[in-house]
Amino acid sequence: MAAKPDFGASNKDLTDSLMSFLGGVARVLFWLGTLSAAFSFGMLVYYIYTFSVGSADAQQAADNLGLFNNLLLLGLLAGGLGAAFLWWGESVMTASLVGVALIVVLVPQYIPPLVGEPRNEIAINCYKVITTAGTVYAVFAALVLLIDIGIRARDRFVVGVKADQIKFGKGMVEEKDKQNVFMGKCWQLPYCRKFVRERCPIYHARRSCWRERVGCMCEEQVIRNAMEGKTIPKNVLAAAAFIPKNHKLTMAQKRNRCRQCVIYNEHQKHKYRLSLFVLNLGYLAFIAVMWGTLLDVAKSLLHRVETGVNSVTLAKTGLQAGLEASSFPFEAILLVAVLLVIFTYLLKTLEVVIFKFKI
Repeated sequence: MAAKPDFGASNKDLTDSLMSFLGGVARVLFWLGTLSAAFSFGMLVYYIYTFSVGSADAQQAADNLGLFNNLLLLGLLAGGLGAAFLWWGESVMTASLVGVALIVVLVPQYIPPLVGEPRNEIAINCYKVITTAGTVYAVFAALVLLIDIGIRARDRFVVGVKADQIKFGKGMVEEKDKQNVFMGKCWQLPYCRKFVRERCPIYHARRSCWRERVGCMCEEQVIRNAMEGKTIPKNVLAAAAFIPKNHKLTMAQKRNRCRQCVIYNEHQKHKYRLSLFVLNLGYLAFIAVMWGTLLDVAKSLLHRVETGVNSVTLAKTGLQAGLEASSFPFEAILLVAVLLVIFTYLLKTLEVVIFKFKI
């Protein structure tokens, strides 16, 4: 009798082949994009230097600007796409994208103090080409960062902690008649088993197992009472007297049991959702209220950077005055990038606090 074809294995092989192919394409995009962007960026900076301190063939340079503009923009985007695919989920990926965006966008901040103010149209156009490409790339980097943040938050919503951190109730499926009350007590969450709940003193006392440090996943006495069909009073105060008191374990050991429990993990997922909502709302409110002040701080910081560079290079470029007269929002772009990075690390801190330290 002929064996039935294993379509599952076939689909897996097809998926692996596709991912391998896409990985190869991503590597090509990354290296070609990086080399193209680096070459065009270097040439544009060279033009800025050449036409700021001396002179050259302006017509040839003007003809080349269109080529370098395309190489820089397409190179940045290709390199960014390749990097995002190859290192998706890695912290270094988003940090690198944001870092490259800042390096390109802020060229008018750190190049003029070194080579002097642009003295002709070629140098000015080089700055425009770089900042335009950098702005497009900064938008791309911000979108990647936001998508990464969204996926991380969604995964925490659904999964919570990693499976290897669960000891009590590991591998359990949700009850068919499950409850899932937001920020509810243990017996209002999906993994509370009905046959145990009906004979659980914590349920009848309307308390939470993580408050009592004992529960149906970790405490033998609670499970034994349910298996033996022990009757628990329905009265809240009377039922509380039946909650087991395990004196063999220290409080630290009991807390550790909670951290390894599937029900407590569900509670932490709810806590994460609530904390994330509060963090988002608070952060947006903070930015809305403090935007003017933060923008002034960014301008002051850039002014200090310019002063420091001028003191080292013995140059006086008047860059700050030029920025104030320019319509290009350098300070705003810098501030948004910094705020995004800060928000990313606030989210990481929230994850560590809730899913690692289990606070």
